[in-house]
Amino acid sequence: MSQMFEEYVQKTITEHDKELARNLLQNGVSVDLVRKSIPTLSLDDIEELSEQLALAE
Repeated sequence: MSQMFEEYVQKTITEHDKELARNLLQNGVSVDLVRKSIPTLSLDDIEELSEQLALAE
């Protein structure tokens, strides 16, 4: 595979994982459980999503 395609695939996976994490957090799942469920995201990414959701409320 070309490097460009691999980068596209990785970006798409990351965006999907963040959307999944956002949905889980919106439905009351703890940051710790999201972290365990989506190991491809860093704790910092998950906490940032959680903070964004808290600010939006």
